[in-house]
Amino acid sequence: YNRAAAMLAVLVAAVPSTVGRLTVVEHALHGLHRPPPGMPHPEVPARLDAAAAALRRTPFADRLNWVRTEQLNRTPDEVIAAMGRVHSEAHLAIIQATAARGGGGFDADTFCAPGSWKAMIDGTSAWLEAASLAARGEGPALALAR
Repeated sequence: YNRAAAMLAVLVAAVPSTVGRLTVVEHALHGLHRPPPGMPHPEVPARLDAAAAALRRTPFADRLNWVRTEQLNRTPDEVIAAMGRVHSEAHLAIIQATAARGGGGFDADTFCAPGSWKAMIDGTSAWLEAASLAARGEGPALALAR
């Protein structure tokens, strides 16, 4: 995780100081999406936690404006509508139903935890916020999400 976090820090450091502050929109509920107990998998909450910690330790940390998704005013319906622009209703319904019944696997490598649906809505909210900030000229912005 540290190598990925270090790479992210290098990329963010490349943002010239002339652009001002970088807004980092942090996926607050990412920990709800986790592999089943005993399943070794690279997609774990620690990965995003390591990236956030690395950013907070960088020499440019004072140029980062942190916003957590719980601070946003996006409704689940608004976020689900945005997800519906890139995923079919059937796909979203399968994920929501799988999470609601306690999770499960979609294939040998793709899992759904009981909290994955909430985490997915929250993470998409981070992406929507970062994109909105950039579109309004209030960027640059980074969605730190899984």
